[in-house]
Amino acid sequence: MKPRAILMADFAKTETGDEKLRPVLVVSEETFNQGDDVVILPISHSADMSDPLVVAVTTEEFDATGLSKWPSSIRWTKPTTLPKAIFKRKLGTLSQKTFDLVRKKLKTLFTVDYTKKS
Repeated sequence: MKPRAILMADFAKTETGDEKLRPVLVVSEETFNQGDDVVILPISHSADMSDPLVVAVTTEEFDATGLSKWPSSIRWTKPTTLPKAIFKRKLGTLSQKTFDLVRKKLKTLFTVDYTKKS
């Protein structure tokens, strides 16, 4: 499991056990991924592309991602840790340029400026 990988995860419905496959982006480093869990961000095809809380997957990189629906976007405000057991297959890889943008935005979730007065 490497950063930038786009995987298909099975978010099974707890009531029925039916398969519920959704694409996700791996954002955790390989060292962390050697354990049982992986940190991911969900990928959506229904997000508003003008929403500042998503990063669009560009048309130039779409084929390399393995995603099947356009437009697609990464919801960088929703990091989640998932067990490796729910991943079904690798779809593709996100470009380094877009991944760097995702990581830059993701870091803002954890950056607090204590010098500012509220």
